[in-house]
Amino acid sequence: MSRLDRVLEPEVMDTAAEALAYDRMDHTAVNMAFVDDLIAAAGEANDLTNVLDLGTGTALIPIELCRRAPVRESWRSTPQPRCCGLGPSTSQTLD
Repeated sequence: MSRLDRVLEPEVMDTAAEALAYDRMDHTAVNMAFVDDLIAAAGEANDLTNVLDLGTGTALIPIELCRRAPVRESWRSTPQPRCCGLGPSTSQTLD
């Protein structure tokens, strides 16, 4: 398992324009590494059927996790109201 150092980010989403700019940034590599580590930590049990993501932003990490693991239910919460409605639609079935 790789070690991914997490660094808290300053709040940058006070306006709709800032939230949109944040959503358009390429987070692919770090999000995929995080999901890789989470799946590895779950081990053989792979018990990721129920997931809670606090501070989800535009929900890119739980969406990636749902694509790659047997997640049955995913709850997301974010303190950044400007992020709500941004990002891919999470109400659709993921293939």
